[in-house]
Amino acid sequence: MKSRSWKLVGGIALIAALAALVGLTVHLVRSTNAADRELAALQSEVARQERDSASRQADLVTPITARIDDLSTKVKEQANTIAGVSELGERVSKLEQEAQATPQPAAPETPVGTTAAQPMTPPSLQQPAPVVEPLQPSSVTQPAVPEKTEPAAAAEAVAASQAESASAPVATEPEGDVIESGRFVILQAGIRIGVETFTLRQQSDSYTLSSTLRRSDGLLGTELSQTAKLGPSLYPTQYEISGTQDGAKKRITAEIDGGRIVATSFGAAVLEEVVQSGSVVAALDPMFPSSCLVLQRAFGVASSAVEGTAFSGMTVGLTALRLELVETVTLSVSGKDDMGTVQKVILGDDSMSYYMQNGVVVGFAIPSQELFAYREDVLAKGFLVFPRTVVEMGMPVGVAEQDFPISNRGAKLVGTFAAPPSASPKMPGVLLLPDIGPFDRQGNTVGLETRILRDVARRLAQQGIASYRFDPRGVGASEGDFASVSLSDLESDALIALVLLKNNPLIDPEKVYVVGFGAGGIVALRLAANGMASGVGTMATSASSFGVSWIERLRDRATADGASSAEVEALIQRERAFLEFVRGTTGTWNDVGLAAVQAALPWMNEIEFAKRAETMPLPLLRDLLDVNPLDAVRAVRSRLFVLEGTKDFEVPASDADLFAKAAAESGNQSVTTAVVENVNHLLRAQSEGAASLDRHIEEEVDWGVLQPLLTWMGGPIIPAGGSGSLSPSS
Repeated sequence: MKSRSWKLVGGIALIAALAALVGLTVHLVRSTNAADRELAALQSEVARQERDSASRQADLVTPITARIDDLSTKVKEQANTIAGVSELGERVSKLEQEAQATPQPAAPETPVGTTAAQPMTPPSLQQPAPVVEPLQPSSVTQPAVPEKTEPAAAAEAVAASQAESASAPVATEPEGDVIESGRFVILQAGIRIGVETFTLRQQSDSYTLSSTLRRSDGLLGTELSQTAKLGPSLYPTQYEISGTQDGAKKRITAEIDGGRIVATSFGAAVLEEVVQSGSVVAALDPMFPSSCLVLQRAFGVASSAVEGTAFSGMTVGLTALRLELVETVTLSVSGKDDMGTVQKVILGDDSMSYYMQNGVVVGFAIPSQELFAYREDVLAKGFLVFPRTVVEMGMPVGVAEQDFPISNRGAKLVGTFAAPPSASPKMPGVLLLPDIGPFDRQGNTVGLETRILRDVARRLAQQGIASYRFDPRGVGASEGDFASVSLSDLESDALIALVLLKNNPLIDPEKVYVVGFGAGGIVALRLAANGMASGVGTMATSASSFGVSWIERLRDRATADGASSAEVEALIQRERAFLEFVRGTTGTWNDVGLAAVQAALPWMNEIEFAKRAETMPLPLLRDLLDVNPLDAVRAVRSRLFVLEGTKDFEVPASDADLFAKAAAESGNQSVTTAVVENVNHLLRAQSEGAASLDRHIEEEVDWGVLQPLLTWMGGPIIPAGGSGSLSPSS
């Protein structure tokens, strides 16, 4: 029984244990399922968060990555730019050091008792242009001689020039004969920023201007080439610009046929315009100073304003063009004054100017941009520009002038009769003759306004002496072909004028004089030999023959410019060969032609040939070369007056004694000489030393010249005002 009890207790315990185990198992299963569910939920949450994180990363990281990539690209570009800027900085520093290597040219002297001339615009001209070392002058410069430099400075200048030229764009050289070439140095606000090297060639019936331009202004600078094909009248037919400007590539071509202009950029049409038929069309890019060379050659020195249209390849557009009348200015080179001219060009609302010396373009300016360029091959150290403010002499009170013509040898010659305030019969009268060449009745020529004869005539009239002056044939308002004028023509025309003056009812036929200025004095002397004049006078006339004085002036000028004795001798030999060639010619310069001149004189270029032809007709030059003024004096039996100035660079004051001696040798004792102190070749007062060309042309003819002339003619003299010269209103 007891045994069954323990078995029952054991069974119950086993059942309880099994129940507990089942309960535990169920609990564990439940717990496991809950854990699985929680784990799944957690895994789902983790997956969701991972998806959210990936999305946020896409939203945040991707733009940042793109920004980083963009910044990296820009950093690389800026690094390249900085490298370019550094290179440009080195180039600019080198140019500035080069520009400051030599002292600047001294400002022109200011004569005692005068006011210093103020430089004309642009503002960059208010200070001396930066100095550059001289290069050898091209054949355009005749007979310019560069100033000497130290060997090291010269070598440095050549090296700098070669470096600049080497990196400039190279244009394909066209065919044809080179008629002009050179190099412009470009300044902005007085700082050198670039150079342009150009060549002008001539084909059989056309021209080609080609140039390369290199400028350091802007961020990346400019390197361009220009080619302009020009017709026989130097009007453009084709035009092209190519290269880079501030890093941007540029290629513009244009076809210009009459008034139709078609332009393309890299082959794509960008402009097609038709201008008015017959209108002047010029290819003019102010970026290229050489553009003004074509203008100067195409239009020369126009007697009236020229209007037309300018095409610019840089802007690919058309602009109204107007060339004003040429004005005379002073060009100061290393402190020495010389005469020059300025041509102002209006382009729409802007303007530019180019400067000429002896017919050669030597400078270029755009005032609005403070740009100035000068021909380094002609004026190695640049130049300063000073205006010539003319002291305009008004008509003296009571003096009257009237124009009337004379006729001779098929030409009508226009002249002016100047009468005193109280004109009456039996007045003295004088025939005034200008210098020989393209000088008119006032004493002016294109680009040079001297007003010598006009001033003298009005002052003589104020003193009671009438006068007549006329334009030589082919000059001014007179008819005739200037290119074929001979010495015989000048003498015949002057004789007709003298006869008419002597037969004027207001003129005392016993008091008729003929007075010539410069080489015009030779005509006066030869005219007086016929005995028709009561007296003959010369002012600033050489006692040497034209051929001899030609060589003497050349020698003096070259020596004054610092040429060595060997260089002076070479120039003289060249000019002697030219004069000998002239002696062997017949006809006019047009009959001879440039080719024949160059065959005999290989150094003669087109510019020099044109300048000489415009200055002196070949028949006249041939006649004058060996005429001895002293022989003409020996033939004069009437009263003789000779005036020279002590500051005359052209004619020595001692020539007055040579004239007086020649007259005395022929038995003429009625000779009056006047050597006027401090008077230059153009009869102006000059306190400073004589220069290669004369200063003070803007002032009136000096009273010191008029007083001895009046005394010689025996007229009553109205004393000058206390200033030493008559005032315009007196």
